[in-house]
Amino acid sequence: MNTKSKIFIALLSVCIATLLYSCGGSGSSSGQSGSTNTFGTITALGSITVNGVKFETTGAQVTLGDTLAPDDSGLSIGMVTEVQGTVNDDGITGTADVVSVPTQVEGPITNIDETIAGLVKKITVMGQTVLIETGTTVFDNDDPTFTFASIALGNVVSANGFLRDDGVLATTFIEKKAADLATFIAAGNDLEVTGKIANLDLINSTFTINALTVDFATVTIEDLENATGGILANGLVLEVHGTNFTASTLVATRVEVKINGLTLNNAIKAEMEGFITDLDTAAETFKINGQSINYANAIFKAGLKAELTDGIKVEAEGPMVAGIIVATKVAFKASMKMEGNVATVDALAGTITVEGLTGIVITVDNLLTRFKNALSLNDISVGNNLKIRARKSGSSGTILMATRITLENAAPSTRLILQGAVESFDATGDLITILGIPVDTSGILDTNFEGEDITLGKATFFNLLTVGTLVKAKAELGPPLVWDKIELEDED
Repeated sequence: MNTKSKIFIALLSVCIATLLYSCGGSGSSSGQSGSTNTFGTITALGSITVNGVKFETTGAQVTLGDTLAPDDSGLSIGMVTEVQGTVNDDGITGTADVVSVPTQVEGPITNIDETIAGLVKKITVMGQTVLIETGTTVFDNDDPTFTFASIALGNVVSANGFLRDDGVLATTFIEKKAADLATFIAAGNDLEVTGKIANLDLINSTFTINALTVDFATVTIEDLENATGGILANGLVLEVHGTNFTASTLVATRVEVKINGLTLNNAIKAEMEGFITDLDTAAETFKINGQSINYANAIFKAGLKAELTDGIKVEAEGPMVAGIIVATKVAFKASMKMEGNVATVDALAGTITVEGLTGIVITVDNLLTRFKNALSLNDISVGNNLKIRARKSGSSGTILMATRITLENAAPSTRLILQGAVESFDATGDLITILGIPVDTSGILDTNFEGEDITLGKATFFNLLTVGTLVKAKAELGPPLVWDKIELEDED
């Protein structure tokens, strides 16, 4: 750790001690014993589960966009939400005081591009690029006719999800508001978009949010005191409302400055799920959705600190101290990894296979897959040595979608690495199945059965193994292929 980070952590340790033993009182910015502030996807209902914590929502204040809801009945699996409340000592249950579901964009669809048939669509909603993915994006179940197949040009939709570092919205929940813009406006609704502004023109009273131009000539900016120096500037996050949208311009009827990151300044437990931006490896910090996170003392799950990069999706958790999450854990959301040589590549079909992993076909999409040392599949050749991070996709979860591909070397390697969840195992038969690949452990030395930084030995390793456990196996390609090391990886 560098000197700057050591000083930072030392100072924060004092703050954390103060937070744990002497904070209290009221007020949304101070926090309290057991207080929590979390931002992530709703993964289960019956109350709501967010980032692995089941929150009781009876009596909670629930806000959907700018609308105060009468209860929690409008919440849905797939919605990205911020929860303020308390967490119990078990760390997996709690009580929500405030549940807020933001609307990133609500407007008409002006373009649809189905980049992978039946799997991925890129749509444009009021100048915002929105990615829809089967098995990842939840379609509002209040309208069973609104589906991946039926979404159409001109539909007015409300999209909610995670904003990437390139301004693309990876949608986790989408709702059809009206069949067309005229119907939507006639019902008294507002168009809405939230995002970082650029190209600010104070003379003509315009700015842009991605490909949308906003005309704010007739409005007074709300909550401008939340901006640095109280001044409107490029890079601010604004929420814009309007009813007049033509081509690529929205005439604003309301503009509000939004606060980046979580609401609480201090909390015993804070969690953020999303895509990394503003990575600073020297200071050991990054941001998610504008929230500053220090990872100097964090434990990394399903990946290594060296793998951090802008655009990769993680979940970070730790105490919130003076507006900064001091991460104790950073978990990579795409937990499947392969490191090996390209056996086949089909740029037209968007697929790759890896030498030694017969039967695994990796799907690549130029919008969902981020590349390093290469621009696209067109830059990848048979024999290239790659690092591939992936997750399951599709309605049945059987498609392996690459989220990041790094071209390590143009020349092949003699090593192969496979990381994934255990599907089955047989200690007697020395066999573990990962992503359909049979890993023969009979040739692995007892000292090469490992846990997190410790030697377990074969017997202990198999005693700890369960279906679903994340495991990393390493092999010499040969021929023949020989697995020679295996490690338990703590995904949670």
